[in-house]
Amino acid sequence: MNSDWSKVYNYMKKKLEKQGRQETFCDKRKKERPSHSCQDITALGGCAVEHEPADKEDYVDLGLPSGTLWAKCNLGADNETDFGKFFQWGDTQGYKGIDEHQFNWGDYKYGSWNKLTKYNKNDNKLVLDNEDDPVFAVTNGKFKIPTKEQLQELIDCTNHRWVVVDCVNGMKFWKKGTEEPTDGDSYIFIPAAGDCFDGSHLGVGSWGSVWSASRDESSADNAWYMFFAADDVLMYFSSRCYGYSVRGVLNK
Repeated sequence: MNSDWSKVYNYMKKKLEKQGRQETFCDKRKKERPSHSCQDITALGGCAVEHEPADKEDYVDLGLPSGTLWAKCNLGADNETDFGKFFQWGDTQGYKGIDEHQFNWGDYKYGSWNKLTKYNKNDNKLVLDNEDDPVFAVTNGKFKIPTKEQLQELIDCTNHRWVVVDCVNGMKFWKKGTEEPTDGDSYIFIPAAGDCFDGSHLGVGSWGSVWSASRDESSADNAWYMFFAADDVLMYFSSRCYGYSVRGVLNK
């Protein structure tokens, strides 16, 4: 088992055992979460392109300092509780799970961890090109995959809480300094879809992982993602061949 995958998995296993919880898809216990401090975030990256405007009902304004608007659903999902598809970093092809794809270096689009053909130390590309952005591809440029800075802003500049929506565990994010909304136009919910790696799908209902557009600066085989569980939301990095959820932001 890869070291970073093992670290996250063992961390969550200990958390669940300590709390006496099971890896269940419908965990009715809810936990209050403290608010994070809000950072002054500027120049979140990305290039403006010509595209048809997105429908307002497809995104939510969370009152973020950058003005970033977040999609209501995961990429490939029909509604907010639907997991959607799992993607390897930099691949526009998504899969419903391990029945369709193994999610290891053997089936990764851009080679193996020590012989990467793109986003490597030679080309020094640190952010996905539009042609490798699954959100950009699926939405015809209306949305794009968020950078690590945009995901960090989501963590730092919103209120968020582990909740259950229609028997699906996940994290709810809403405008900082306001009461928790019930109106679907005022928050986003990201389901705890777990992770896919090397033919295994772990953590369903216990944690979720959302890819960013950003490659790890120090290690070309890793990319940044947002990890969340019942009592944690943080940015981390992992191997690009893992299968994680993707949530888009409006391409303005």
